[in-house]
Amino acid sequence: MTPSTVQGDFQRIISKIGKPGDSPKPRGNSTGRVAGQSQPKPEKHPVVKNKK
Repeated sequence: MTPSTVQGDFQRIISKIGKPGDSPKPRGNSTGRVAGQSQPKPEKHPVVKNKK
């Protein structure tokens, strides 16, 4: 088969042998935090001062 024959008949060939790759995964925004829920306050650490 010549490359032009394959290119012209590509749809029929793919329908017979199937696609080699996985199906595309759905895209979209992540669910994120629930509305009205707040983030916890960060833990506070004491200040460390070095003596010179």
